[in-house]
Amino acid sequence: MIRHNTPSEAPFVLLLLLSQSISAAAGDDDRPSERRLDPLEIEAAFTYESLTNNAADWRSAYFEILKKFDPRTALYGSFRQTQRFSLSDQEFLAGIYYPLAADLSLFSDVSMSPSHHLLPQWAAVAELQKGFAGGWVLHAAYRHIEFENAPTNLGYFLAERYWGEFRASYTLYVSHLRGSTTTLSHRITGSWYYEENNALNVSFSLGDEAENVGPPRGVLTSRVAAYSVFGRHWLTDAWACTYELLILQQADFYTRRGIRLGIRYRI
Repeated sequence: MIRHNTPSEAPFVLLLLLSQSISAAAGDDDRPSERRLDPLEIEAAFTYESLTNNAADWRSAYFEILKKFDPRTALYGSFRQTQRFSLSDQEFLAGIYYPLAADLSLFSDVSMSPSHHLLPQWAAVAELQKGFAGGWVLHAAYRHIEFENAPTNLGYFLAERYWGEFRASYTLYVSHLRGSTTTLSHRITGSWYYEENNALNVSFSLGDEAENVGPPRGVLTSRVAAYSVFGRHWLTDAWACTYELLILQQADFYTRRGIRLGIRYRI
């Protein structure tokens, strides 16, 4: 499958952290609250991933800007430069979080890659988030990913539970790659929110993934298992670091080990 919040794609990890913080502000006392309204946040980060089986290393860098209007309304955009197998891609992304009701929110974003050697030509997602009593939040989403000659439709369903400083979630992904069968994948995540806006997350994913790994193989569908630790830690009121450690086994093709380090500035 292709995931909108896959651990191997750094900007989507940041969007997951944003999703968590906005879900947490949906009005339930069992969920952690935002420390204050953050008018503008800017982040820059670098990702490095080493691959086994004599495959070339992967590198990416991105720049992201986030504007919050209130705890549940935000606009954001990002630019990402990715290098894999001696090929390079650029990607632009823009998205919005918007409250539809007291306990219902809409998330949507659109991305496009002018070069699209490896990344999709374009992709779009729409997601609804519904809060319930007792710290529960449910998500349902549809995402379309347009690879050249390999369009993919993806639905995912996420259930999360907040209590005190902690969160646990389960996500089911259902994807269909044109000309291939429908595949299922699963993700379990545990989170610890400490000192207000800081977060530490541990995630495990298992299932089938369609990924454009570059020529000569192109888009592959294979069994994937991934482990990641990622989070955000505010060093001062204005500066934070973001990070991720990843191990991903893509069938017999390769094992990917990666690290992401970023710096975030709050104005």
